[in-house]
Amino acid sequence: MNLAYYVFLLLIIFLLILLINKNIKLSPKKIKIYITAVSFLFILRYIGLFLLCILKNGSLVYLLKPLLFLNLLAIPFMVLGLSYVYLRWDRLSFNVIYIISAILFGVYCVGINFISGKVIFNPSYGYVINIYNEKAINIIFLLLVGTLLCFCFYFLDKPNNNRWGMIYLVIALVIVIVENIIYIGGIKLFPYPIFGDGIFILIMNFAINTFKKNIREIA
Repeated sequence: MNLAYYVFLLLIIFLLILLINKNIKLSPKKIKIYITAVSFLFILRYIGLFLLCILKNGSLVYLLKPLLFLNLLAIPFMVLGLSYVYLRWDRLSFNVIYIISAILFGVYCVGINFISGKVIFNPSYGYVINIYNEKAINIIFLLLVGTLLCFCFYFLDKPNNNRWGMIYLVIALVIVIVENIIYIGGIKLFPYPIFGDGIFILIMNFAINTFKKNIREIA
């Protein structure tokens, strides 16, 4: 049993609960609903990962596959929602973010059915699903996150934006990218890339702090 792994999973769930609570208190109305939904995607992933550690019946493990890769959605979703607010694009309806997110969610739901792998038992981590062509999936994710990083970096010094919020997004994306590059290279601290998620969620907590309670509601 790898106690550090279990503790880290629980710590991330705690950070997510903290994020949801802070989001409800500080975020404008539409981003509040959106970020709460995205945070629940993260929570579902980490509940799935924790279940892999404690399940005794291997036949149920493969059913958790759709939950284990929700970070591929949740990270881009979080960045899209927060960058919209930080850039103060008031003339652009937030519904555009919902549409983009719905398209990505649909692609994920279809694509996850074509992803296959094998279930193995690891005495330190419980059951692990090894996905075939995992590197290709991670590379696609890196391209998406890299595009978001370039987007955030480009608008970092634009006038009237929330500079600190954008800085937090850039730092979070860089950490996620570095961890996934290391993971693709075969250096795996844990069976799934979760360290970058944890740092990302921690930084998102800092990012939410940049909202003011009297921020104008997004139309």
